Amino acid sequence: MDFSGMSQTLGSIRNNNNEGNNSGDLQSCIDVGQIMENIQREQFIRQQKSAEQTEGITTSLLNWKNTNDSEMKTLENQMELLRKRKEQIKQNSTEMSALANQLRQRLELIRGSKEQSELGREDST
Repeated sequence: MDFSGMSQTLGSIRNNNNEGNNSGDLQSCIDVGQIMENIQREQFIRQQKSAEQTEGITTSLLNWKNTNDSEMKTLENQMELLRKRKEQIKQNSTEMSALANQLRQRLELIRGSKEQSELGREDST
């Protein structure tokens, strides 16, 4: 049996396999490069989306803060108006009490004058 032809055939299969492996290695390098490129692209896109979302959130928070500050200022102004109104009511109440006392005194004087004039009429009769 002559195995010399068989040896050459196995050798050429090995060479073809090695060449296939080399091209496979090259192919796997290309695939890794593409994978890395895809990963970097996706990461860049995610970073852009994250930056946009962060900017949107920041804008929303600033708008909320401005609205809140405005509402707080309005509330403070309303509270100040209520304090002034309370003071005015208190002052008006004091004035009304003083006027009521003056009216009572005048009524007493009128009653006293009326009683004296009635007594004077009774005495003259």
